[in-house]
Amino acid sequence: MSQTVAFVGVGKMGANMARRLKECGYSVTAVLDVNAPAAAELAAELGCKACTKLAEVTAAADVIFTVITNDAAMRSIYFGAGDNLLAGAAGKIFINCATLSPAMFREVYDAAKQAEIRAEASAKEPIHSALNTELDGPRSAPASKGLRPSM
Repeated sequence: MSQTVAFVGVGKMGANMARRLKECGYSVTAVLDVNAPAAAELAAELGCKACTKLAEVTAAADVIFTVITNDAAMRSIYFGAGDNLLAGAAGKIFINCATLSPAMFREVYDAAKQAEIRAEASAKEPIHSALNTELDGPRSAPASKGLRPSM
């Protein structure tokens, strides 16, 4: 697989999604989480970098998954002063895997469009909370929408 993948938010769902993509042959290059020890542990397991800055995540991959908890968290990772995912993000693909308000999805989508970013998930396609199933393969496809195995 030529596309590299990174994750922001590696709780149960994000960590299992990262593991599954690695098992499927994708190169998972970076992870970041507010729980830095959990991110470091997962990074060691996957053989990737545990980032401490959001801009590092963006720089480390072609496709960045965000698996975060709410609108405030989403706003902080995309629009935080000084460090955010939009730094150096032109040409990157962002796949947002969280159930957020439609207004938040629109805000991120509009910012992504201005920054020449592909934002792949929408409020019409929320990720389901099946925390134990991500390793068994997709139950719902939105999170994998932007990835193509032959790219």
